[in-house]
Amino acid sequence: MGIKGLWEEVRKATLGRRVDLAVLSEECVREKGRPLRLAVDVSIVLYGYQHATQVARSAGGKNHPTRTFFYHVTHLMMAGVQPVFVYDGSRRPPVKRDRYVPRTSSFTAYPAAAASSLRTNEDVDKEYEIRHIIALSRQKAGVVDAISTKDGDALAFGGATVLLPENKTTHKGRTVLPVCEFTAEAIKREDLVLLALIAGGDYDHGILGCGRMLAMAAARAGYGKELFAHIQSGIFVPRKLAAWRNKLKAELETNSHRRLGGIHRGVAANMPDDFPKQEILDLYLHPAVSSAEQLQKLESTIAWTPPINILTLREFAGVNFDWKGFNFAKKFSSVLCSPLLARELLRHSENGNDATGIFECINNGRDAVAGESPEEVRLEFIPHHVVGTDWQAEPKLMGYSIQFDKNDEYDRNKPDRAWCPAFLVKRGTPVQYESWKN
Repeated sequence: MGIKGLWEEVRKATLGRRVDLAVLSEECVREKGRPLRLAVDVSIVLYGYQHATQVARSAGGKNHPTRTFFYHVTHLMMAGVQPVFVYDGSRRPPVKRDRYVPRTSSFTAYPAAAASSLRTNEDVDKEYEIRHIIALSRQKAGVVDAISTKDGDALAFGGATVLLPENKTTHKGRTVLPVCEFTAEAIKREDLVLLALIAGGDYDHGILGCGRMLAMAAARAGYGKELFAHIQSGIFVPRKLAAWRNKLKAELETNSHRRLGGIHRGVAANMPDDFPKQEILDLYLHPAVSSAEQLQKLESTIAWTPPINILTLREFAGVNFDWKGFNFAKKFSSVLCSPLLARELLRHSENGNDATGIFECINNGRDAVAGESPEEVRLEFIPHHVVGTDWQAEPKLMGYSIQFDKNDEYDRNKPDRAWCPAFLVKRGTPVQYESWKN
């Protein structure tokens, strides 16, 4: 999926920066006065969950990929980021790697409903695939700050900042979402496009027999930069592309400048007469992105921190996860408490309201660890005050109780504790935070 060998070449240029999402959001608060706004490539996430949850399905339960996505969203809430969920749309290319790819996918329906129930923001399900969000990240005003995806094509399409998700970990009672941060300065876009054209990507196989090492050698020799210059000139482009193709072919046959690591007559012989194909070039150079008007409308209308409808979400979990009855209602309350508390702190900070009283007290704190975790505080709260659903009134269903520990004494009316990024508390309850700090 994506351009062959792209991530390997990017890592040769830069190792990237490994950092926790909560740390990035804290940095964004310091620099821009608001949390990190993140475009999440949902299709890539769900594709991974489809395979990762195959073993778990034998243990029972419903909609494992969607449930995993549900937990992922709660972790994003705890990190204090503002995500935009991006789905594949009707104008994405219909064929990738010689396979028809449906423009709409049934396995995104449930996760879309989950995201809508959580109401973390307005989800983007427009006409495009992940490429259309590139325009968002490149705006000076910035609708989003970064793109979270495992599809390296985002860099080739012009993404300014791409976050490559890594496996989540647990650090002292808090779920850490590590990512590797890559910026457009790490490797030139024209080199990545040339890599796709020569070695192959989603839309074309490239030149038969040409691998990524030879493609990047050609890029270092300046062929990508020269290709972009010809296209951007806007005059006599077909003639210039033909001359460029002949020049590259001659260099493959002779290696006269000794920059391709040897002679590659076989690759030169396999170069098509219409290389590079105009339609393939257009897919990379002129992706279908949102217009300036669409971006302006989205930026002015998007609700970053709307209230979450707990009852709708509870109903969704019951229907789609089979979380029914007393015990699963209790689980629902337990799972959602900390994320909802973090979410409410974020919402109040964005609205400029002091949410003092939303939790009982701050009883501890710990310093930041560079790249691994932000400054954190431990909050004490009453679960019922956060979630509010009356799960004790739900029936005890036959067959459901055996899945739970009989000694589980979780009580929504008794204090619970959770670690939370300090910047959420500092902005959401400034009076309570300063009182504890002093």
